[in-house]
Amino acid sequence: MIKLQPKSKSFEHYIYIGFKFATKKNLNIVGKKLLKNISCIDDSILIIDDIIDKSKLRNGKSCLYLQIGEEGAILKSKLLEIEARNNLLNLALLLKTKEEFKIKIINKFDDFLRDIYLGEEIGQRLSKQKKYSDFLLKNYFKMITLFTGGHIKYSVEIGQLLANKEPDSRIGTAAASSGIIRQIIDDFNDYFKKHHEPFGDFLSESNRLPEILFKKFGGNRKKALNLIERGDIIDFLSMVLNKKVREEIVKYCDKEVGLINKKVVPIDDYAFILDK
Repeated sequence: MIKLQPKSKSFEHYIYIGFKFATKKNLNIVGKKLLKNISCIDDSILIIDDIIDKSKLRNGKSCLYLQIGEEGAILKSKLLEIEARNNLLNLALLLKTKEEFKIKIINKFDDFLRDIYLGEEIGQRLSKQKKYSDFLLKNYFKMITLFTGGHIKYSVEIGQLLANKEPDSRIGTAAASSGIIRQIIDDFNDYFKKHHEPFGDFLSESNRLPEILFKKFGGNRKKALNLIERGDIIDFLSMVLNKKVREEIVKYCDKEVGLINKKVVPIDDYAFILDK
């Protein structure tokens, strides 16, 4: 397993949250190992994501497709997907999950993958659009609801199914909102070194939330790119992530908080956006 995703954002982490919510119990050592191995689905998805986005770096290293070629990376991605599915079924066997719930788990897993790649498809349509439109903003949120919202929602639901419990719809809604906030934060962090490829979204004109709002409020993309080329990063950040943009980003996060049960689904802290 390559482990491209930190544990706090992994499929295993959110499955564990759903399982603990349903059972109030911990997994034994074998169960935790199987759970950890399920997270190779995260690697599988990110390998494809890097190819689609033409990313250069992931966690400070060259993306896998640049190391072994696109064909090899796609094959590796598919093998990791199969491995994740097998580990998920092995965990269900260990936990004595009933057959009816095993079927639902596999269906959820397939729904999760469908939504991930539907989200990727929308992301491709958003890319390179030069002008702001309500369509652009609406489809951005549709994309992250499917992609990151689905990542948390489906994993939390699978955790409950592993415990032979029907998923609580309120938790699913809260999980999706938590994912939306997480993606908004990730798109904001694209502008700082902590992200796997600083300014990658802006340079490729992927039209993530900060850039969409920058365009909405009349921002000049050509001037912003010139600042990057000259190395005037502070001025670039002040221009693109201006106060109005940051306040609007926080408003979108605040909107999702009302749908979240904080005791069950964790929320990434986004208050720093106003002060960054």
